[in-house]
Amino acid sequence: MIWVDNVDEFKKMVDYFEEKKPNIIGLDCEWKPMCDMDEENKDTENSGSKSDESDEEVDDDSTTINSKNKRPNVFQIATREKIFIVEFRDLPDLLDESLVDRFASLVFFSDDIIKLGYGFKQDSKHLINVFSKFKQKFPKFVNSVINLYKVIKDLSST
Repeated sequence: MIWVDNVDEFKKMVDYFEEKKPNIIGLDCEWKPMCDMDEENKDTENSGSKSDESDEEVDDDSTTINSKNKRPNVFQIATREKIFIVEFRDLPDLLDESLVDRFASLVFFSDDIIKLGYGFKQDSKHLINVFSKFKQKFPKFVNSVINLYKVIKDLSST
């Protein structure tokens, strides 16, 4: 597992994707809940469970405010060889635009990578707050992620 919390580690991760060209990845986000809670639960991280696994579309306006408190805390990307845990609270503010473009091209918008997620559309509502410059292209990326929740649901109903 590789913790990516600085520009150098992010660049190494991007270089890995460019060099290794993995053909399948798993994606997941973790974030702090956005609702009002009692004081003792305010610092509890989202466990990654998705209570709403519907195939709803990415909400273009209400969830794309580019603020740190709406970003995922971490974005997990797993290949067959490595797992990257990317810290997204402060790191995006430090990244060079060309590095972000390379990352998005290699990971999000590559047609050569099979992308797997579990209820990823919910994650994408937080992830777009990191990559708001790709707002127009993001729905295509999100729709390219195979929803394992739906696959399991479909298989169990047959």
